[in-house]
Amino acid sequence: MSRLIRILTTVLILLFISACSDGNGTSTAPATADAGIPGNLIDTDPADNTVIESAAIGAGTGFTALLDGITAPTTVTYSLTDNAGGAFTIDPSSGVVTVSGLLDFESASSLLLAILATPSEGDPVEESFTFTISDNFSPTVVINFPSDNSVIVGDSTTVSGTATDPEGDAIDSIIVSSGGNDITATVDADGNWSAPNLPLGRGNNEITVTTTDANGEVSVTAINVTAQATVVSAPGSAIADGDRNRILVIDAGTGGINIVDENTGDITPFPVDFIGGTLPGSANADEFNALSGSGELDAANDRLFVVENTLAGDNLLQIDLTNDSVTRLPVRVETDIDQFAVDSANNQLLAIDPTAPAIIAVDLDNNSTTVVSNNTGIGSGPDLVTPTRIAIDNTNNQAIVYDEGIPGFLTVDPVTGDRALLSGLPAGITDPTLVRSIDVDETNNRLLVVTPTSVFTVDLDNGALAVLSGTDVVTPSDAITGNGPLLVDASAITVDGTRALVSDNNGAIIAIDLATGDRTIVGSNTPALLAAERYTNVIVDDATGNVFLYSLIPDSNNLIINDTANGSTSTVVINQSTIEIDTTQFIVDFSNNIAYFFTAYGDGIAALNLASGLLTIVSDNTNVGSGIEFQFPTALALDAANNRILYTDAYNYNPGVRAIDLSNGDRSIFFADGLPWPTAIIVDAAQGRALVADDGKQTLVVIDLDSAEGTAFNALPNNDLNLDFAVVAVDSNSNIAYLLSPITRVLSSVNLITGEALVVSAIDDNGAESAGGNQIGNGLGFIIPIPIAIAWDEVGQRLFVADPAVNGIVTVEPNSGDRAINVN
Repeated sequence: MSRLIRILTTVLILLFISACSDGNGTSTAPATADAGIPGNLIDTDPADNTVIESAAIGAGTGFTALLDGITAPTTVTYSLTDNAGGAFTIDPSSGVVTVSGLLDFESASSLLLAILATPSEGDPVEESFTFTISDNFSPTVVINFPSDNSVIVGDSTTVSGTATDPEGDAIDSIIVSSGGNDITATVDADGNWSAPNLPLGRGNNEITVTTTDANGEVSVTAINVTAQATVVSAPGSAIADGDRNRILVIDAGTGGINIVDENTGDITPFPVDFIGGTLPGSANADEFNALSGSGELDAANDRLFVVENTLAGDNLLQIDLTNDSVTRLPVRVETDIDQFAVDSANNQLLAIDPTAPAIIAVDLDNNSTTVVSNNTGIGSGPDLVTPTRIAIDNTNNQAIVYDEGIPGFLTVDPVTGDRALLSGLPAGITDPTLVRSIDVDETNNRLLVVTPTSVFTVDLDNGALAVLSGTDVVTPSDAITGNGPLLVDASAITVDGTRALVSDNNGAIIAIDLATGDRTIVGSNTPALLAAERYTNVIVDDATGNVFLYSLIPDSNNLIINDTANGSTSTVVINQSTIEIDTTQFIVDFSNNIAYFFTAYGDGIAALNLASGLLTIVSDNTNVGSGIEFQFPTALALDAANNRILYTDAYNYNPGVRAIDLSNGDRSIFFADGLPWPTAIIVDAAQGRALVADDGKQTLVVIDLDSAEGTAFNALPNNDLNLDFAVVAVDSNSNIAYLLSPITRVLSSVNLITGEALVVSAIDDNGAESAGGNQIGNGLGFIIPIPIAIAWDEVGQRLFVADPAVNGIVTVEPNSGDRAINVN
């Protein structure tokens, strides 16, 4: 019996313990009967008990303790029996847990907190809870402008980009620094930031962007840029000015003169601004527009002769090198390289008159002109056919003329006008136009002749040919004469003592040793810029946002494609054996891997298969498609959604926008209301519209692709401008259109909501900077006055400009107008 009593007693004790258990192994004592039955200790806050490591003292944790099952009038006091090393505290009345110490995710990603709930009646309840500590990530910062490894022409730049925080913290500050200079960037509510006019030093500059969020987390991002005073674009004559230990480079690309310091190799612009300045001696206030690449030094009289490239009348300029003053002479000469030569001994110029054809002399005392040699009675010997280059041989008292029509080299007696054939071309030169420049090496009694990749010589006694430097065009063979960097696209040569200076269109000035043929770079752009491609088009794939750069040099069949998303480069060899195309502009259908071009004579559109290089006619005036004829096509755009091409035609009697059905080539008028001179078009597929720039009315017309209804916006930022809209781009999300006028060198914008027109960036907008300060934005860009290409980069929030006068691609910061050259 006693054994049965012991068993029953044990069972009752176990049942009692079970009834008092909280289910998690923590025992509690029963409360008094009127206090209710105490239950579990619970969290009434719906948050997930995650606390970021950067949480401040007093910050909430998302935890509120409550002892379940307790009713009034019983009260509960909360405390911590384990506060995780002082990390947390709890309000004794409310049960709210807050941060009381420093948290560190790297030391502990979770912490255990023991909470004790003590009711006013009954026994306490204790439970442990796990708190997750989250890592506090630094803000994410992107530098949109300038790009890493960009070249900045100037001594300052805007730096801009975007900043976001993974936890949604506010951005507290952004400091942009370089070379000891710090600028605090402005940041808008969306995280877009900008720091204008960051000073730069010549050469390499590291730009760091230090971003701090509201929790004190710091992110540092850095890029490198190179600052130059100018760039060598399309160098023509490179002339040694020995008295000042410098080389003067007449640059047809920038339209001015660059100075190469012989001691340092630094390149700086000539003190005279040949863009937008008033021409000295000009009665009608003609302005400098740009110099051609042609120049000749008269060292005996300390003066330089250069040629203004755009004037219809007198275009020869004389620069006094003692004071850099410029005088316009009442003389007109041809603008190409070596079209005239200085005869210092007789104070005259000998120049080519290609129309007659003839060799003429310009007396520099009175600027009078006389004929020295022609085919109609002045001088005897072989007729002049197409003379293109001239040089003075003072030792032998003669002029040397290269004539493409012969083709060969003639000697011309400046007194009698008699002509004699000195030599023909070497066997390796089958194209007469490859003779780019000539000069006389009087010490060695020979003529130096430069081609794109070589320099060969002509003996002035017997006409014998020999290779001096570069590729062997005489034998010919694959041999290279001389050591050093190869000539890539040489354009001009001048003799300076024991060396010859050769200008290369890749942006280098190369000195050639006249004894060995060895080549040394004496002045050039940065190595990265020197090696960069020259792009003629830039197009964004709307589906992916990827930016593609294209290089298609005129008269070339090689289309080079650079996918900037992955850095890959490919080449398409275009077969133009049966179809010739206009390479100055084209569009791309990325879905079908096809590019569309106007035909060479503007009488049709051809499709280029970017895989095979084959061309097919899509529509033309003779064989494919019917409807209105091509008359004066100016620009084209792809409307993929409607399977058609839209193109602008500026034909006087029927200007407007025309459509080509890609299924059959049929042509129709799409829009013709108020477009007297349409010059550019782009399709904004996202907004279902086409944007057309019209030079005639200086307007931008927005046309609905479905209804063909148009709305015209005044595209002139101010009445002082007269723009030449050549290309257009659109920021579809922001409803901003951008128009580039390459002749006036102005990039402007039109707000498609408000209609506001602004100048975004300008090299010189129709006037001398001294008169109105028309330079907008720092840096170089917009050099070549031809229809170049622009595109809006939505990812980078910037504009790309394809300017074939510049190696690389020009990027434009849309708020400041600053320009940089991207060489990646």
